[in-house]
Amino acid sequence: MNDLIINKGTVQAHLQVAEGVDKQEFRRFIFEAQYIDLKEILCDTFYFDLVGNYADDKYETLLSGGVYTYEGDTYHFEGLEKVLSYFTYGRFLVESPIQSTSFGVTRKNAEDSERVSLRELEALGQKHYDRALTVFKGVEQFLDRNTEIYTLWKNVTCETNIETKIELWG
Repeated sequence: MNDLIINKGTVQAHLQVAEGVDKQEFRRFIFEAQYIDLKEILCDTFYFDLVGNYADDKYETLLSGGVYTYEGDTYHFEGLEKVLSYFTYGRFLVESPIQSTSFGVTRKNAEDSERVSLRELEALGQKHYDRALTVFKGVEQFLDRNTEIYTLWKNVTCETNIETKIELWG
């Protein structure tokens, strides 16, 4: 998990994650979002180049987003950090209240709070997954318009279905 391209602070810059959430535990959600969700939409060749070289100048704009010109028009896109933040947050929302203990799997409970139902958590998780895909459309457009810089983008065919939904057993 040393090759994560974002951290908890990155997600906090875009979405609400409490300071008290353990950074090490949160890394698991980032890892899953990056290795499962992001890898699926970027495909192996481009994904592994990005993860191995994310500090390179050519990936700075791709990660943070920005403004670019294409065929005389100016465009703005959000960047992969935001995409990955939404994927991570969707996973975090669904699983964060669930803890494995020596007595079995439990859910956190606070005295002065009302617990959000599993159905509501799943809906919120799916909502953030869908937002990630929506933001990715702008990233994809940026990549498609800059293939001379991102030569590994769509260099090989990638069998993927980015309309995949988060499914939980239950």
